Amino acid sequence: MERNPKPVLHVALLQTCPAWGDAGASCAAAERLLRPLTDAAAERPDLVVLPEMFATGFGLPLQEALPAGDAVLRWMRTVAARSGAVVVGTTATRDGAGRAVNRLWWVRPDGSEAHYDKRHLFGLGTEKRDYAPGAPHEPVEIAGWRVMPNICYDLRFPDYCRNRLVRAASGTGYAYDVALFPASWPTARIAHWRLLLQARAVENMAYALGVNRVGEDAQGLAHGGCSMAVSPKGRVLWQGGDREEAVCVALEWQALAAYRQKFPVAEDWTA
Repeated sequence: MERNPKPVLHVALLQTCPAWGDAGASCAAAERLLRPLTDAAAERPDLVVLPEMFATGFGLPLQEALPAGDAVLRWMRTVAARSGAVVVGTTATRDGAGRAVNRLWWVRPDGSEAHYDKRHLFGLGTEKRDYAPGAPHEPVEIAGWRVMPNICYDLRFPDYCRNRLVRAASGTGYAYDVALFPASWPTARIAHWRLLLQARAVENMAYALGVNRVGEDAQGLAHGGCSMAVSPKGRVLWQGGDREEAVCVALEWQALAAYRQKFPVAEDWTA
């Protein structure tokens, strides 16, 4: 499949500490972190990624999380329009059938949107009780790159995250080039987070970007940050600490294409 991707995709990863149940404070804090990146003279982000439930905290009671969704989405639209970048983050909302879902919003600068509703719901908490699972994900395109949206717990399901070759009359191409994982991942299992992100990148011949929150929530659960950008070879391009921070990582198309050509393991993937 012939494409002309942007040579370097700049992605801002925002590792934030949500103010529990306070969407206004959380969005303002995220904006303060982001502004130096979007105001930079060069290498401004094409894509901005925030953690799972970045505005309210994961696990906030449903009756409190849902009312905040509309305001958070409006904020994302404003930031996308001002920065010229696609903005990605998740909120609690209702789907067309009226079911509560954990929705990843893909908000473009022109005001158009795409979304993905979390497929794998975490059964050890209340998410599986309160939310409905979404439909299987599909890649979204930005600047010629194909990006696959996932949310947190999806990371533990390799079959679900599996890349594939897409064959068409115009040629053969990969279903996606970048896998996103906004998350609310606890410190107690942060070693799994690092390992699984590298595994998903290597096995799928794609970049993997995991954006995790930091800090302790109102339920006393600590979150370890350690947001990561991982190359298709499994090399960690950037790794965050355990405090709020923001970075703009550069994903290089030529490096991805050359590696896929040199090591064409995808040709041996089963259909």
